[in-house]
Amino acid sequence: MAIRAALGDAKIPKVTVVESIGKAGADEYELELSDDPKDCVSLPIQDFPVIITFTKLGDNHIVDATVDEELCMSCRVSIAVNKKGICLIQKDFGSLSLVSLKQIIAASRKVGVTILSQMDHLIWEFKEQKIKN
Repeated sequence: MAIRAALGDAKIPKVTVVESIGKAGADEYELELSDDPKDCVSLPIQDFPVIITFTKLGDNHIVDATVDEELCMSCRVSIAVNKKGICLIQKDFGSLSLVSLKQIIAASRKVGVTILSQMDHLIWEFKEQKIKN
């Protein structure tokens, strides 16, 4: 989540490709960076996912388990969610029933959408605050 927030705040300098003719008459290309610190673009993070890790303890699923909880887990699944839905499922450890997988997928959609909405709101507020200062 911190990476997504940092990328949302990142500014990339404007780059222009300039074509010129080299010594041998061949086309050459150079990159020019703008010297103006305000002449930059933001990364489009709206489709960047968040990754939610579920740990199975008995019949329960825990989001972002502690180290002690992980010592007792029977399975761990990480699911990447963006605004369009689930874009990755990775099972790291253990076995999982189809029923448990369906529960985890449903929970990841709910948790993922909530996290993305809250993060986008905080990033937007942070950018607005930076503009005012």
